Amino acid sequence: LGDMKELRTASIGPTISSELANNAMKAVVLALGLQLIYIFFRFGNQIRYGIAADAALVHDVIIMIGFYSLAGKEVDSPFVAALLTIVGYSVMDSVVIFDRIRENINDWWDEHGDEEDAPYEEIVNDSVNQTMIRSINTTLTTLVTLLAIYYFGGSTLQNFAYALLIGIVSGAYSSICIASPLLISINNKYPARPNQGGG
Repeated sequence: LGDMKELRTASIGPTISSELANNAMKAVVLALGLQLIYIFFRFGNQIRYGIAADAALVHDVIIMIGFYSLAGKEVDSPFVAALLTIVGYSVMDSVVIFDRIRENINDWWDEHGDEEDAPYEEIVNDSVNQTMIRSINTTLTTLVTLLAIYYFGGSTLQNFAYALLIGIVSGAYSSICIASPLLISINNKYPARPNQGGG
């Protein structure tokens, strides 16, 4: 091949890494804001659902970043992709539970009349129990795939798979243990009223 000449050497320093982290945070904040708006309209202009979902998502992001940094892994493009994937994926469980809560509340009012306050804590508890098996099955199925990617996908996919493993496990319990109880806390101050619209 003949003589080879080195034209340029490039390295990724802390400045680029810091810029990537800042862009990741901006993307997460934008995603949370857009999801808040979507959920607000999706659940009949009730901000309570959006606040509860976003609180659970912020928790998921913090847990994921914490475990990622404790493992000493590098912040790179796959990490940003995993972060945004978690924000999109984790909200799904919360929305499923919220849909069931809204249906059960409206069914209760249809049966007992609009003039009575619905037993919100019982309805939320029943709704979580009704969707629990579905959430567990979905999470386990996803975890099996991610474990396969982590162990057999090569070094380029390991960080991505690791971040998703942490985020999905966190998202599975945050929709039950954070989003749903937060809805109850909000309802204690601002009781839900009948005719909660939405598709």
